[in-house]
Amino acid sequence: MKKDPFLYIAAFIMDTTFSLVGLSVPLLALHLGASYKDLGSLGAIGAFTYTLSCLITGRLSDQIGYRYSLTVSSLVVGILFLFYTTVTKISEIFILFPATFVFLSGFFPPLQAWLGQNTNPKFLMRTLGFFNCSWSLGVLIGSALGGHLYEIHHNFVFFYAQV
Repeated sequence: MKKDPFLYIAAFIMDTTFSLVGLSVPLLALHLGASYKDLGSLGAIGAFTYTLSCLITGRLSDQIGYRYSLTVSSLVVGILFLFYTTVTKISEIFILFPATFVFLSGFFPPLQAWLGQNTNPKFLMRTLGFFNCSWSLGVLIGSALGGHLYEIHHNFVFFYAQV
């Protein structure tokens, strides 16, 4: 398979699964008694962790290779999704959520760098457009499915996202 379609599919799948989880983690936190302040803190900590981690994982993936970085990141994020099914306290979410973002930072920056690598500048805008449509569609589908799957059982979405 050519590089670009593979990367579009990878972005779609990761954003679909993370949108499922991204919706379900706050619902799980509420289920465990989290306050609205806790939810805001979770979101801020996740974004902060991702931002800082991208500074490290971007350079690291240049050294270890984009494919390896995507593979390791995907596997670890999948394992972390499973750990959400064992959560019984809000404090555990405050550990898992930032950890998830650390390993997500090993996915998207390398994917974007790989996508742009050796791409003819004449086609870069089209390539980025397809990429943006791919991950955006993943967010749309994951968000739409997240509530339905969570309603079946709060752990179901984490098992589904792991697959």
